[in-house]
Amino acid sequence: MLIGGPGLIVTPWFIMATLRVTLFPIFGESHDFREDWYLHALYLSIFLFGFAIAKHEPFFERCVKLRWFALGIALACWAALATYFALAPETPPEWMRATFRAVRELDAWCAIVACIGFAHRHLRNADGPMRRLLTQAIFPFYLIHQTIIVVAGHYLDPLQLPLWIEAPLLVGTTALGCWLFFDLGRRVPWLRVWIGLPSNGGHACYDSESLIGEAR
Repeated sequence: MLIGGPGLIVTPWFIMATLRVTLFPIFGESHDFREDWYLHALYLSIFLFGFAIAKHEPFFERCVKLRWFALGIALACWAALATYFALAPETPPEWMRATFRAVRELDAWCAIVACIGFAHRHLRNADGPMRRLLTQAIFPFYLIHQTIIVVAGHYLDPLQLPLWIEAPLLVGTTALGCWLFFDLGRRVPWLRVWIGLPSNGGHACYDSESLIGEAR
């Protein structure tokens, strides 16, 4: 099985790294649906992989076993990337670019494995009103987060703030904007279907009062 044993780390990373090293230099990331062939190939691969493992319990059990290992690799890759961007020459040789593009994908995939592993280990049976509310919020957050990041980044960039100020501002603005988008959409009946929620509300809509009531 391609994702059995070390394949859980190696196989998805190999696909992601291959696409990054080969297609990204040609097409970049334009987010233009008509010509963004690198991201089309990447997202299609990830979608198909996610569809294949969605109900495959051994995958999640393996993530639990590898969660600390994957977290260690992700942190090591992050440190390597930070060093590279700080110290690399202005025009790095192509072999160095390709190497760190692959390191970037290893960082991303190992972080995903670690997140899945820790979540499956500690949150699998931790059901409750807050978890159900956050489960609803996933798709609306996905729909709007990039737009908020781009707009917020556009207005933050001219300020030339230090990274330690700009980064939390960008993250906080994105989180707040996503939550407001979701909260408004779930409370307005005709908007619900447009953000991926059931149109009739019913049990899928939890307001703050119901959360407090269930917690009691």
